[in-house]
Order: sequence, then structure tokens, then C-alpha cells
Amino acid sequence: MQMKRPKTAVLGVLALIGVSAFVWLGLSSAQDLGPIVYKSSGQLCSLDIQKEEKPSCYSSSLRDLSFSPDGRLLAASTTPSNPIPSRIAILDRSGATLRYLPGSDEFIRPVWSLDGNYIYAVINAHGHASVGRWRWPSGEKALVPVENLPSGCRGINSLSLSSAGDRAVLLCDFKQLYLAEVRSDLLRVERELAPQFSYVSSPTWFDKSHLLAVARMNKGEIANLWRIDSATGFAEIVPTPELALRDYVTVSPDGKSVVVTGSRLNGHMWRLWRIDLDDHKQTQLTSGTEDVAATWTR
Repeated sequence: MQMKRPKTAVLGVLALIGVSAFVWLGLSSAQDLGPIVYKSSGQLCSLDIQKEEKPSCYSSSLRDLSFSPDGRLLAASTTPSNPIPSRIAILDRSGATLRYLPGSDEFIRPVWSLDGNYIYAVINAHGHASVGRWRWPSGEKALVPVENLPSGCRGINSLSLSSAGDRAVLLCDFKQLYLAEVRSDLLRVERELAPQFSYVSSPTWFDKSHLLAVARMNKGEIANLWRIDSATGFAEIVPTPELALRDYVTVSPDGKSVVVTGSRLNGHMWRLWRIDLDDHKQTQLTSGTEDVAATWTR
């Protein structure tokens, strides 16, 4: 079923601390986005695998979506359109934009802290890599220094926070993973993880001490799903027979399965697949040609 883009209405102009911003509140009878949200050939789509319904989609320039811990909001980065740069938007569950975070121009890939009090995002602009942090809901912004980041890291592609919130993994140049301690005033890099990869996508924490990421050992090889120990840096393959994988992985609320973007070997259709972690059963969830970047509310 095709879902129309939610209608919005202006309810007022609110003053943020030192910043004036328009807040657009969604007024729509449209259904809420499902628990799995993803991009499909330029559209924003959602899926509820508990219901036997087709995905609902509407045209959207949003990307890099991230659910808040309570599942009621999403953070996303917008697609830049000259002269307007990308910025971080906050959405309600219908997909309507509530507001943009102040000072978030050119920041991408937002993630929420576990307590819902902060939103982190990264920026790689004008040869400078940085991490931003916004207090929610005030919108107060701070730049977070990254200490001990190797000089060879040309750009931070993403940041993933542990469930305890005391550790983060930084992805550099889609090749290196660095474990960092999260402090109130900075991120301190402690060590590199899984240095054998020639390519790795944005990782996600699977439990308190392990991460999952799509990666390949050597250029030109098929990318696989890997489980990485944050204490030792050791990485092992999670079997996904007959599938080539791409980019993101997201974990189910119960931690028993994941959703990945995959294509059958020698195929050209990138679709969402559910992988059960106990028996490695594979279930195709979507039928698009470019279904990517899924996130699953936990």
C-alpha cells in the first residue's frame, strides 16, 4: 500500500534557547511508521514484519535514520541541495519533521544516547572531522573533541554508542574501527578493532561487548556479516549463505535476529533480509531493487 507523505500544519513559532526556529508539528491521520524503517530507491519506507502487509513508502530526502530509545522519535540527516547543506532533522513516528537541530549544517548519521538525552552526529567538512552532540529536547549544541585519534584517519564516517553509553566505536575512512571511551567532555580513543578489514560499514552494538558490521577482508571480495569483540578486537563471520551483503546491519528488539541489505550471489537486486542468529535462517523481507540502510526500533 502506497502511503502519501504526511500533511503538516504550522502551529506556532517557538523560541529555542538563543535560537529561533520553526517547529512543524505533524497533523495527519496517516499511520505511524513501522518498527523497521529503510530507504528504497529514494523513498522512505517502513515495515512491520508481524503484519502481513506490504511496506509503506513515500518520497523523502531523509537518510541515516535513527530511532530514539523510546521509539517515539527519529533523527535523520537531510540530503544536501545547493545551496542548502545537509542538517539533522527530528521526526515524529508519522515521519513528519518536528524541527531541525540548531548548528547541524553538514552533520550526518545521527545516533541517540541510550537515555535519550543526547543526539550525536559526525561531520567531515573542509578537511576537518568532528563529532557534535545536542542535548534533547533543548537543542543545546557542543562539539566533542576526539582524543588520540590516529592522524591517518581522514574522516569519521559514523559513531556507534554502546548500550551502557560508556563506549563508542568510530568508523574512519570506511576501513578502520576505533573503540573510544565516552566522557562528558570528550571521546578518548583506546584501541583499533578488527584491523584486517579492507572495507567496513557502519557498525552497530549487538550486546555490551560485541559489535556487528558488514565488511570484507580484501578488495573485490564479497562482503560478509562479522561479529567483533570490543575487548580483543577479534572478528568472526556470522554465516549468511548465498548472500552478498551491503552496508548497514540493524538488530531486532529481542537481540535474536538482524536485518541486512543483501543480494543473492551473482544477483543485482539489493533487498532487506532477516537473519536469525541461532540457526542462520534467511528470510527475504522486501522486493525492491535498492532497499538499504534499515533501522529497527528497540
